[in-house]
Amino acid sequence: MKAFQLLRAGQMGELRDVDVPTPKAGEVVALAQAGRIRTNVQYFDIEDTAEAYRLLEDGKVEGRIVITPNGLG
Repeated sequence: MKAFQLLRAGQMGELRDVDVPTPKAGEVVALAQAGRIRTNVQYFDIEDTAEAYRLLEDGKVEGRIVITPNGLG
């Protein structure tokens, strides 16, 4: 199985390489279909883009922000 490298902070704050196994696409899809993968997405109307950006800058966003037109989302 292939692996990709991930930089992770060590005990003293230094960065070190860590090999992380890369799952096959089919495994990821199966996990998603089984509800085992959770996403944290906050949706904002396009009119609220400035507020969304402010929250992002202030570090108050966990996950991702999605800006949607016309309240879709």
